[in-house]
Amino acid sequence: MSAFTTIAQEGKLSLGLVFPLESYSGSVPEMQGQEQFTKRAPKTPMLVTGHSGQSLSWIAEQADGWLYYPRNTYMLQLIMQDWRAELEKAQQSWKPFMQYLYVDLLEDPKAPPSPIHLGFKTGSEYLNFYLKQLEQEGVNHVIINLKYGSRPAAEVIEELGEQTVPHFG
Repeated sequence: MSAFTTIAQEGKLSLGLVFPLESYSGSVPEMQGQEQFTKRAPKTPMLVTGHSGQSLSWIAEQADGWLYYPRNTYMLQLIMQDWRAELEKAQQSWKPFMQYLYVDLLEDPKAPPSPIHLGFKTGSEYLNFYLKQLEQEGVNHVIINLKYGSRPAAEVIEELGEQTVPHFG
């Protein structure tokens, strides 16, 4: 059993958050009921990002999970199909599939998506819809990065906590 099972579970989507510290001036928010991934694990877990020069069969056999980049739904379906097939060949029942996503969360919750590097700018309604799609496809954890955000990080973190986090994990 991987140490990643504390943050990623089969059939569920959990969320992580990355933001530039210089963009956040508020106090550190309390994450009530959330697991912090700071406990010592018996083994240091290894995620492979992209392919890292390895075959998918090697990743399925050797890694504790796979961290991949945002792709359109069709490509994600193919990637997930391949991931599951390689896990089966490696006699692994399940390992987490995680994805990185840059998000510029706009104030208007109904704002449609428009592309940014490795993600999109949008309102909370589309973000929640998109994350539900990822969950349905089998993605277990999404790391949301606010690097390209146009709003103060504290505002966005609060909005994510109210409008997005309750729907997942």
